[in-house]
Amino acid sequence: VIGVPDPVLTERICICGKPISGSDVLDLGQINHFLKEKGISGFFMGDDYLEVHTWPLTAVGKTDKKQLLKLAEEQMDAEALIARAIEGIELLNISNS
Repeated sequence: VIGVPDPVLTERICICGKPISGSDVLDLGQINHFLKEKGISGFFMGDDYLEVHTWPLTAVGKTDKKQLLKLAEEQMDAEALIARAIEGIELLNISNS
């Protein structure tokens, strides 16, 4: 779990996970549902999910949280671009109606 900067909340919770070979793909909803069933407060649940196929490591073999943060920010930037493109298409469709 890492904190990702957010302009409104200051930080968002990003859950990073590596899929287990042969298992179902997880999504944020499933993870948060599992946490809720375990009695975890909604305050501690994830806002984003980053699927990592290979853990980035530091020179001493620990998980590189700075690299995870960079990957999460890149994913969020890409998702924001897609969302803005979809909004633009929807606006074009509305104006052409």
